Amino acid sequence: MAGATVNKAQGEQYGASLAAGNPVIYASKLYLDDGTKSNPVDPYSVTQHAKVTLTSAQILALNTTPITLVAAPGAGYYVSVSEALAYLTFNTTAYTGTNAANITYTNGAGAAATGTLASSFLDSSSSAAVKAIAVAVTPVANAPIVISVGTANPAAGDSTITVDIAYRIVKLP
Repeated sequence: MAGATVNKAQGEQYGASLAAGNPVIYASKLYLDDGTKSNPVDPYSVTQHAKVTLTSAQILALNTTPITLVAAPGAGYYVSVSEALAYLTFNTTAYTGTNAANITYTNGAGAAATGTLASSFLDSSSSAAVKAIAVAVTPVANAPIVISVGTANPAAGDSTITVDIAYRIVKLP
């Protein structure tokens, strides 16, 4: 690899033309490039984002079939959600029913990961946006983050919802 240094003991490769202080990724590891390329950053301290768009069919079944927003992180880790931004793109028909949406660990009956998205958001007859922030939660190890509707499946409706969720993967002590 031209213009790069290889640290054979660590199996890492470093580029030669990076600006100091910029985060860089080499061999699946994140580094803060201080000119030495030797300062690994804990990947679990980095805020990540996931963007998931729910189709109308998925929304109409959101009580019986929760949708995964963030996959389970693996044994010994949990997902720490900072916030979720949800955007409803209105089509032609509003959803009906008691449709407060929940962002939880594991499944529709799991522990809350953020506040609730009010029924008025999902049942809106125009495009809308809402933000749910993290609440005091009890972390659930190796559990996905899902979105669901707690009471019953929404009726009617043909809009989509895009959820942009900010989170970190945290190692349990």
